[in-house]
Amino acid sequence: MPRATPSPRGRVPLWKDLLYAVLIVGGVLGTLTLYTHVWPPMVVVESGSMMHADADVPYGRFGTIDPGDMVLVKKLDGPRDAETYAEGGRDRFGKSGDVLVYYPQNNRGRVPIIHRAMTWVDVQGTGVDRSYRLMWEGTEQVFDERGIFLPELGFDSTRGYSREEGYKPSASGYLTRGDNPVTNRVADQAMGLASVVEPEWVQGKARGELPWFGLIKLAVSACESPPCNQRSVPPTWSRIFYAAAPTDLWVMLAVALAVVIVLPLAYDVVKARILDRRRPPGPQWKDIPPPPLAPSRSPVPPPAPEEPPTDAPPQAPGRGPPPSEGRGDPPPR
Repeated sequence: MPRATPSPRGRVPLWKDLLYAVLIVGGVLGTLTLYTHVWPPMVVVESGSMMHADADVPYGRFGTIDPGDMVLVKKLDGPRDAETYAEGGRDRFGKSGDVLVYYPQNNRGRVPIIHRAMTWVDVQGTGVDRSYRLMWEGTEQVFDERGIFLPELGFDSTRGYSREEGYKPSASGYLTRGDNPVTNRVADQAMGLASVVEPEWVQGKARGELPWFGLIKLAVSACESPPCNQRSVPPTWSRIFYAAAPTDLWVMLAVALAVVIVLPLAYDVVKARILDRRRPPGPQWKDIPPPPLAPSRSPVPPPAPEEPPTDAPPQAPGRGPPPSEGRGDPPPR
């Protein structure tokens, strides 16, 4: 009877590998969603508006928000839940204050902007009694109905504002600005990107990042005039397919992908060698060939019954056997 060969010890079927991968990814996404209360819980940064100066960041730009970073977004717990730069909030991605992800004018069809909350503007009163209160440089500044005049955020004569006719937001909210010292020297509101950011416009605040891996999405996201994520590409940047980013970010992405691919393979090799060393010497059960099958034998027929000799005289019924000649006593006279 042939013997079934068992599968090698420790080998996991392919469908189990796929099931484990789905469960792990689903568990991670579920945990992140429960923490952030936002779906999707992460966004991919497209532009370089939050980049810091090259001299202020290490190679790979870990710890700041750059193109291709996947940023975790957590929902605000209230209208004033975000800490601002002017209030001296905790350090977030290289500077103080929270980084907000918001939709300009609350238009959910647009690409959201991820910029830092610089200060909160409190609008009070109407008409000639209207005032604008905000924190800046550690003190509260109050502007009357003529509006906000604050050159540090771009509300000055170069942008068409004056002390007599300043910036007049229609509602209370956040003034925001990108960290890039070259492209974002003034607030978004002074540049015309958006009006004052109301809490209802905010998708959430940034809480952690996964660097570089978002470049894969940007590289395969097609558009009519690439690169799609950056209008003007600096000379120190490199372009791959439809995305452009600093060269060191592409290099770190390649290194990270190599590590992700090589580590599991190296683990399998090391594990196999360890198991081989622990295996006792001598042939193992999987090395011993099965015993040969015994040859089949046909059944032996039973012996045939013996037949009486054919030269014996027939016997009459009811009589014993005839006397033997030359044997026993002689007959009487």
